[in-house]
Amino acid sequence: MSGGGGGSSSSSSHAASPAVTNSNSGGGNPTRKMTRKQQIAADLVVHIQSHQIGQMLQFCERVEVNANPNDLGSFYWSAFLTGYIANNDTINAKFLWKRLPKSLKNKVPQLKAIWTIGQAILTKKPSAVYKSMTGYNWETNLKPLMIIAKNNYRKDTIELISKSYSHLSLADTLLYTGWTAQECSKNLIGYGWTFDAKTKYFTTKFIDTANLFVETTSNMDRIRKLSNNTVFLELN
Repeated sequence: MSGGGGGSSSSSSHAASPAVTNSNSGGGNPTRKMTRKQQIAADLVVHIQSHQIGQMLQFCERVEVNANPNDLGSFYWSAFLTGYIANNDTINAKFLWKRLPKSLKNKVPQLKAIWTIGQAILTKKPSAVYKSMTGYNWETNLKPLMIIAKNNYRKDTIELISKSYSHLSLADTLLYTGWTAQECSKNLIGYGWTFDAKTKYFTTKFIDTANLFVETTSNMDRIRKLSNNTVFLELN
């Protein structure tokens, strides 16, 4: 299974980033130059909004090599760690977590919450994965990336169970998908699964999930607009 939400690319480019401006009652102040931390955050937001997760990870890896870990800001590390999870790369997520400074882990609760997701994936506990993804109040700039991570995990899981099982109980289907019974019926029966109400078992059919089960466009657009307005508010 492969993670979705944007593939890796051997080439990298910086998309245009939002400008940061000063304003006062007199007006007319010129645009001031962004700090390095702000520029990194702006570049990350562009990658996330474009679903360019592979390119975002390449960018994060280059930045890490050339910077002091304590100077990069919590959003950078949160996006980096979530990006590996979104890209179905829990091994590199584990290595990143291990090399994060202990002081940073203790200072930023969000990083611990992200790694809780990685641990649940590694120990094959899907219900804990979904609970961890939805049970934390992620900062606005990170929410679109977390939605991608959740969608990709669900896609990979559904593809795996549709390959592995010819029949699956309703209880297990809820566990693996993180959906309600109504959502399972709506999303799976439309793609060839059938449900026996007496036995409460699904008869499965292989699903290629490449373009299925994504968060609604309206939700993503709403979060994207919020993210545009708050990109520089949560950098410490």
